[in-house]
Amino acid sequence: MTMRELIALAMPSADRTTDSSTVPQVHALNILRALYRDTRLGENIIPFVSEGMRAAVLGFTSPVWAVRNSSTLLFSTLITRIFGVKKGKDEHSKKNRMTGREFFTRFPALYPFLLSQLEEAAATVESDSGQVKLHPSLFLLLLVLSRLYPSPMDGSSSPLGLAPFMPFIMRCGRSAVYRTREMAARALVPFVLVTQVPSTVCSLVQELPLQPGPKIQHNHIHGTLLQVLFLLRSYQADSHRPLPAGSGIGEALHQRMWLASRQNSCVVTRGAFLDVLVCLCGPKISLLEGEHHCSS
Repeated sequence: MTMRELIALAMPSADRTTDSSTVPQVHALNILRALYRDTRLGENIIPFVSEGMRAAVLGFTSPVWAVRNSSTLLFSTLITRIFGVKKGKDEHSKKNRMTGREFFTRFPALYPFLLSQLEEAAATVESDSGQVKLHPSLFLLLLVLSRLYPSPMDGSSSPLGLAPFMPFIMRCGRSAVYRTREMAARALVPFVLVTQVPSTVCSLVQELPLQPGPKIQHNHIHGTLLQVLFLLRSYQADSHRPLPAGSGIGEALHQRMWLASRQNSCVVTRGAFLDVLVCLCGPKISLLEGEHHCSS
């Protein structure tokens, strides 16, 4: 009863738009944070994690700074409660992760919530429009999703599969904000099985323009190149083998070599394209026979 009352107070309301009217909400968020951090409660607190996550993500959209601050602290505590204390210095380490199947089986209410929130956030992404639109909860959503990875048991008919999230994550790569594009690229990696990396990378590369033009969207190009780069690095770390012959990646890159030349006036996308080439031609991943065009 206490948890339900606290979560109800922590949820945003249309009546709470000023500092004075949000005082109970801030206190509820802070008390929830203390309860989720208390290890003595053990598994007894797990049934309330889904609603706590909803309160944290929705609270971050509040116009009141105190609510956003308390929501951020609650979100951080919930990430630790769900995935465990961070192991190692690498913030993007593969430790402290779980499969999407396990995550959404434990917290089924979060599946439709996170998917709908990500869809809403992705719809606000603009690129090269002169106007930066950033959904308040986008960073939190990408942080949660980057902690998941697909299960070998997931199929196309799986009700808890991660595939529905992928188009929206890719869409976030078009953002005019550099940090958003980078986070979207990192969040995409866990959603792609190692066996699907070559085909996914090839599809992404084929989305890049074949030649310069007045309508080129460099934010979109950069976001796509970052997704390609992080997928290749993940493939390099996980498979320890070269890309399969005939994947078409080398030929697709060769057709878009203008991105690495002075024809490309954007140094950010030029540098990202060169990073992709270096990754492909490095000692651990190299282009195989039939894809010699890029290396030449």
